[in-house]
Amino acid sequence: MRVSLGGASGSLAVEFPLAVDGLVRVRGKRMPVAWLQSLLATQWADGRLTSGTLDADLAIRARDAGGSEMVGPVVFDDLGLDSVDGRIAAAGLSARTDMNLGFLPDATRLDLGAQLGRGEVLMGAMYVSLPDTPTSLAVSLQSQADSRWELQRFHWRDAGVLDLQAKGILDA
Repeated sequence: MRVSLGGASGSLAVEFPLAVDGLVRVRGKRMPVAWLQSLLATQWADGRLTSGTLDADLAIRARDAGGSEMVGPVVFDDLGLDSVDGRIAAAGLSARTDMNLGFLPDATRLDLGAQLGRGEVLMGAMYVSLPDTPTSLAVSLQSQADSRWELQRFHWRDAGVLDLQAKGILDA
């Protein structure tokens, strides 16, 4: 079965398998990121998507150990976001990503590889104005029972400018 939504601003198609254990496909084309605000709020209540579109080709499947995972490429254009307190923000961001988002019985896990293009990012006291040349980013995060996130891997590489690796705990 296939369900499609769309209009002048973008489209979303979801293909459901006839078999119970089949793969669900989600494809978005020029989809406004605002359509994802409710999903974002389940894991980051203070986050607000302010602008941008995305293209996606995701596969959603049940995991043998329980839960589910969503895997595939997502391309963002002109992404904007803000946190309620203003400590985290992005504007005009473009990114090509490969994502693996796992919804486990007791945690949520994100593995993300990205090539960032233009745009601006603010994280606390750190402000980054991205060049038009690609900057690579690799992130692995896992939620903790106490509402914190374990940053298992962070690797930022802007060739010839900065090569940064980090691990840590992020308070929600």
